[in-house]
Amino acid sequence: MAFFGLGQQLLSMGMPKSASDLATSNYWMVIYGMQIPFILIALYLHMFVFTEEPIDFNIKQGNHDAAKGLIARVYNRESAQTQDEIFEEKHL
Repeated sequence: MAFFGLGQQLLSMGMPKSASDLATSNYWMVIYGMQIPFILIALYLHMFVFTEEPIDFNIKQGNHDAAKGLIARVYNRESAQTQDEIFEEKHL
């Protein structure tokens, strides 16, 4: 998103300087339209890619099975006992 802000600032350097040129120019459409693909990508990612809630949020909401499943995915190289210890540590 930082690159998006930088890109928008760079595009704004091409805006006309005088009020009469601003009135007849459609350059503002480029600047406002540039964010549409980024918004659509972010929306897609939130809806279809990053669908799971964080471990801490699941624990606070009482979704202990989901939290244990996520701990098992994140710490998959650890033993089941270590994963249970991680859950208990976060559960406190």
